[in-house]
Amino acid sequence: TGIAEFTNDAASNLHLVASPNPFTKLTTVSFSIGQSAERIALHIYDASGRLVKEFRPTLDALRPTQVSWDGTDQANRQLSSGVYFVKLQAGGQSTTEKLLLVR
Repeated sequence: TGIAEFTNDAASNLHLVASPNPFTKLTTVSFSIGQSAERIALHIYDASGRLVKEFRPTLDALRPTQVSWDGTDQANRQLSSGVYFVKLQAGGQSTTEKLLLVR
């Protein structure tokens, strides 16, 4: 189980960046998909591959979109310091970015 650290390939139209990274209180995840897609999902996983936070963004495919993550899980509990992965899925493609939360 788990998530690959980096799964972006050259043919992908997906762009995903988190800043600041590492972060202590809040990071902004910026992304665009560059194509139309019926379903877009943005998930955050811990290092063991467990889903800790789920975003269901709606966006214009050609415009960059941002969500903020404050280091909490789906129940708004603060997560501990460590490595997390944000995964963007759209139109049968996906890309993953590593995040470092430092408390």
